[in-house]
Amino acid sequence: MNKNMRVGIITLLFFFVASTAGFLAVVFIEAEVIKTVRKNPDVLMEILSNDCEELYRMTQRGENQIYENGLREAWLVDAKQNDRINKISFAGSPTKGNKNSPVKIVVYSDFFCRYCRELAPDIAKLSAKYSLGYVYKTLPLAQIPNAELAAEYFIGAFLVSPEKAWKLHDEFYKNPQRIVKEGEKYFNEVLGECGFNVSEAVAVIKSQQVKRLVERDVKEAENLGIQFRPCIFIGNLKIPGKVSFELLCEAAEIAISKVKTKK
Repeated sequence: MNKNMRVGIITLLFFFVASTAGFLAVVFIEAEVIKTVRKNPDVLMEILSNDCEELYRMTQRGENQIYENGLREAWLVDAKQNDRINKISFAGSPTKGNKNSPVKIVVYSDFFCRYCRELAPDIAKLSAKYSLGYVYKTLPLAQIPNAELAAEYFIGAFLVSPEKAWKLHDEFYKNPQRIVKEGEKYFNEVLGECGFNVSEAVAVIKSQQVKRLVERDVKEAENLGIQFRPCIFIGNLKIPGKVSFELLCEAAEIAISKVKTKK
């Protein structure tokens, strides 16, 4: 079998896999795959044994492209409205970056969530690149031990000292297993390492004010229809889940351009 035939069959198989997943239901492509395989039955096993990883990567790229294009279409509608951003309360939430920016980055997140952890550096970079304010909203995973307590520690720490609280934020992301296994012992250790007076900080962390702020964020997330962590809002543009930095930049530029247009 020559190289061109293999490449052609791999490509056709990719579209076939994508269509059966519900992404590209194109009858013509399906028929072409079947016809090609029937003419060359020995080719199928060879491709599956030698090129399965490439097929998987092609499928993933196709799915990602479809997802990203769907987001771009939704953003064109989102950018014309303020229906989401108007439902978000900022008072008491940890903030960073340009507090006066008309477009804000809002992230609903959890310290145990792997994708939230991977996203955090990109959010900081995005905030700096476009001079946007960044707002952290707590959305602890209910099934993870100490997740809600970790959220309370960060919110309470921010009320005591914003600068030190962001150091605590970074430390929590580095050690998700210690959050689960050690809980309050670990949290108090980090408070001390970040320069807090532990007893004074804990008094704020245990307050009803902090509990209400965490509960408010969870209720907000429900009202906004958030199902994934992380969930990002750039202005009124919604981004469910972790995406590439390049796509975050696209969203930021759309949101900023719409604000400039309205002036």
